[in-house]
Amino acid sequence: MLIDCSFGVRGQNAVDPDSVAKAAERDLTSLSRCGDRESSLVRQLANYRYLTGSHIERFLFDGTPITPGSRAVLTRRVLGRLKRQGLIQETPRLVGPAGGAGRLVYFLTAAGYAQARSLDPGLPTHKPLGGIALMGHGLMCAEVALAFHRAAAAHPDHAIVDWACDWQAAARLGATYVVPDAHFVYGAGDVELEGFIEVDLGTEGSRVFGRKIGRYLELWRDGRWGQQLRCWPVILTITTTALRATALRRVTTTVLEGAFDADRVAAGTEFSFATLADVLGPSGPLGPVWHVAGGTAVRRLLPDDAAAVGR
Repeated sequence: MLIDCSFGVRGQNAVDPDSVAKAAERDLTSLSRCGDRESSLVRQLANYRYLTGSHIERFLFDGTPITPGSRAVLTRRVLGRLKRQGLIQETPRLVGPAGGAGRLVYFLTAAGYAQARSLDPGLPTHKPLGGIALMGHGLMCAEVALAFHRAAAAHPDHAIVDWACDWQAAARLGATYVVPDAHFVYGAGDVELEGFIEVDLGTEGSRVFGRKIGRYLELWRDGRWGQQLRCWPVILTITTTALRATALRRVTTTVLEGAFDADRVAAGTEFSFATLADVLGPSGPLGPVWHVAGGTAVRRLLPDDAAAVGR
């Protein structure tokens, strides 16, 4: 949902490429201590469970004046230190996403997760179990987060005001039966967009997804979310294919229209759907890529004037 607000302006500077080795040494001395970067990476791996080297580089250095060559060097050094300390491991072989080249994927060891809990005591007590499905989910959540950060960096008057991963979002809601994959606040000029993100890999049936929508409605009706959130967020589901997005939107429409308070639900909630390819595409998550449950039009998340700020 959109609300009026004010927020700080964030920009991004570009620096021409320089000698990789010299630039890397200069960056090591001029930026924050390496320990800060290592702690930041441990936190990100605790939040997303799995990250590729590309994800890690972008999380650590996007929005900084580091040259591309230096970013790669510094990322390798951070990964090397954490591996030597026994805090992270990498997959024994390349993981190949659909339509992409194989990549090594990094994750926390038990010692690394314990370190993460010392940095963020709110983390769940037990390290999440692994598995191919969880790996794909974590990597997709990271791609979505980076897409929103990239959109904000492209507009001088835009900013990610807040971004919380699943366990942080659940803690804010105070409800165990609804765990969004992320909660965010995106600022554009005098407008803020607050949203929940659901990342869908197509592994659950439509009935299961429909029950999830029903739980969101229960939480919305309860009203206690108002103690932590300024307004009820729009729920954004990002999935793998257009066919899957259409199926989930139709299931959601059925749930919304069948609610005993359907008119009130229609006025107070919004559920929108897009594919990962569109969110990562040229127009990004701010583009006309969202299909709203109960309608047929494709829309933007922000009003046209707010989305165009800074262009």
